[in-house]
This record gives sequence, structure tokens and C-alpha cells, in this order.
Amino acid sequence: MSFQFYGVRIEVKFLFIAVLALLLTVDRSGVVLYAFISSAAHELAHLLAMLLFKGNILSVSFEIFGIRIVKADSLLLHEEIITLLAGPSVNILLFFLCSGAALPSVSLIAAVNLAIGVFNLLPVGSLDGGMVVNLLCTHFWGSQTGNRVAFAISLIILVPLVVLGIILLLQTRTNFSLLAVSLFLLAGLLFSIKPKKSYAPNKSA
Repeated sequence: MSFQFYGVRIEVKFLFIAVLALLLTVDRSGVVLYAFISSAAHELAHLLAMLLFKGNILSVSFEIFGIRIVKADSLLLHEEIITLLAGPSVNILLFFLCSGAALPSVSLIAAVNLAIGVFNLLPVGSLDGGMVVNLLCTHFWGSQTGNRVAFAISLIILVPLVVLGIILLLQTRTNFSLLAVSLFLLAGLLFSIKPKKSYAPNKSA
């Protein structure tokens, strides 16, 4: 399903809708709904930052691996970094606004936003933190060396997370979430899967 909104092509993949519907159906805690709302706030912050810097957004695609944003031209280095950090910053702000609330649901929203914000700040692959590291590395050391350094940093973070995920699974026998996420990110790093948004210019434009 795709449509135009103020000149921006919006595309929603079937698998995105199917997986979201399935998760919302089986979840009884409200975590999936709060995570979806928090992720929407996260992505909206990215979009608003792009518009603030007058980035020409061509398309926004809702995919099973996340949301892919394509723009026509590159921003300046500091503008790219601010745009990338805008999403996690909003999540952390929402955490502080909701933390300490008496209502359990609001406290859960705070916890979900903290998890999303911190997770996206990890200097790994195509997460926001990883993309910031990649931008800085390529800026100071050039494309080839910078990409290798960013790749090495991602591996240094991911390998211990995978090991920790295995230990957690063996100890609890049920908690496989950390291992699954770590392996997903590792696969994305090794096989160039993009589970998150893309700020690269559209080469075909």
C-alpha cells in the first residue's frame, strides 16, 4: 500500500502490518502498543529534524525491519548527527516526563521509551548510534578506513551482547529476547541488511 502525502511517497509493506497486528493480538501487557507509539514518536523526531534542516524527503517506507527514510540530498555533518540523535533524544525525554508516575501504565511507557532510546544509541550497524559513529569515522579517516573502524566498533559491541544473550537464555530457559535482537543486528551488520532507517541520498534521483 502506497500513497503520496505532501509530495512524499508513503509506503506500508504488508509484512509490517501483519507482524504488528500479530504482536498486538497476542500481547496482553500493552508493551507492544506502547513500543509502537514510542517508536512513532522516535521516527517523527527524525522527520521533524530533517524538515528543520530543509532536507528533501522523497519517501518513507514502513518495512518489517523498521522504517526507511530516503532523502534527495545529504545534510551537513552536524545536521546529519542532530537528525540521527533526535529520535533517541525524544524517547529519553519521554522517559523523564513519564518516570515516577503513580499509574503503572505510565511507568511502563517510561520504561519502554528508555529501552528504545538507549537501544538506538548503541554504536552498532545501522542503529542511530552506529550511523553517527560511521559518519564520524568516515569524516575523519575517509570512506574505506572509516567504514572498517565503524564495523569493528559494531563487532566489539555485538559479540559480548550475543554471548550475554546465550548466557541469559541458558539461565532462564525462556528469555531469548537479548539473543534474538543481538543476532538480528549481527546479521544486519554482516549481510548488509538495513533494519533501521536510511538517510543516504537517493542515487537514482
